[in-house]
Amino acid sequence: MTYAIKEDLIAKFGAVNLAKLTNEDPSNDIPDSDRLIAALAEATAEIDMYLGKCYVVPLTTVPTGIKFKAIALARYHLESGCECSEKVQKQYDMAIEWLESLCCGECPPDIGVPKKSDRRDGVGYCTPGRVFTRGNLAGYTEPRYGYGCFDRNYKRY
Repeated sequence: MTYAIKEDLIAKFGAVNLAKLTNEDPSNDIPDSDRLIAALAEATAEIDMYLGKCYVVPLTTVPTGIKFKAIALARYHLESGCECSEKVQKQYDMAIEWLESLCCGECPPDIGVPKKSDRRDGVGYCTPGRVFTRGNLAGYTEPRYGYGCFDRNYKRY
């Protein structure tokens, strides 16, 4: 599941503009769906990489802010094969900065997903108390002959 769909990209940037980015044939006005989906998957993976530090990913419900960042990141990934415009580069940098601040706790996390520390599922374990302590080893002394080499019959050599 991606955090935005190809229709979101088309609504934001227009089919003709996306067709210029995704098609090798300039006369084709229909965007290449496979390239749009691949860019959205790349953007989702990048968002998960940042959010995975503090939040449970993948997100089950996608907040609007995350959706907009996914669209900006996908547009950047579509243009990465050619010369990226300054506007797209700035939007990408702002999206990454926002994701970093969200993970560091600087930005208020109103994204509506549980933090990792709030999780109740997962693996837990208990260990028994210490086996060797100063108290139960108080009378222990080293072997009389110390450590050495022994043969099969436990004779020193």
